[in-house]
Amino acid sequence: MESMFSETALEKLSQHVALELGASLTYLYFSHVCRKKNLDGYADLFAEWSREEHRHAEMILNYLGEVGFPASFFLETRYGGTEDERLERMLEVALELEKTVGKSVYEVNREAMADGDFGLAEFMLKLSKLVPKEINEKEAHLQRVRELGEVLADDLLRKFLEKFDKKGSD
Repeated sequence: MESMFSETALEKLSQHVALELGASLTYLYFSHVCRKKNLDGYADLFAEWSREEHRHAEMILNYLGEVGFPASFFLETRYGGTEDERLERMLEVALELEKTVGKSVYEVNREAMADGDFGLAEFMLKLSKLVPKEINEKEAHLQRVRELGEVLADDLLRKFLEKFDKKGSD
């Protein structure tokens, strides 16, 4: 696989890896907060979102390795925790993270197209197809928590996940 990254594209892609890893760490933290609050359904969901973002970062790093370019990034998380650890606030942060990650995917894709790097553009197109689903998922959970409250929304999520797990094991 051949790619001719411009310095700008490589910088944007490296920043994107940092966003994915930062989101992964933030979701992992949220998982632990939810577990502490006995919101086990959302604890499991945030843990899965954390693994998902980590997989995205791995995909990009593997791609960079295949085309012979190193990633260089500075990692920081966007959420340092506050005393306001309401599930609603955590979901708001998750939604904003997904929007930021999505914007970054499109920026890297646009830079790749401008540089004529169709290998990178094709790779980023695959990632961009995940963005609307992930944003919609976070919006749906946020709306549910706003309408039902933390405990009831978590109970419904757990029941859904239990049914889903039973179907998957049949």
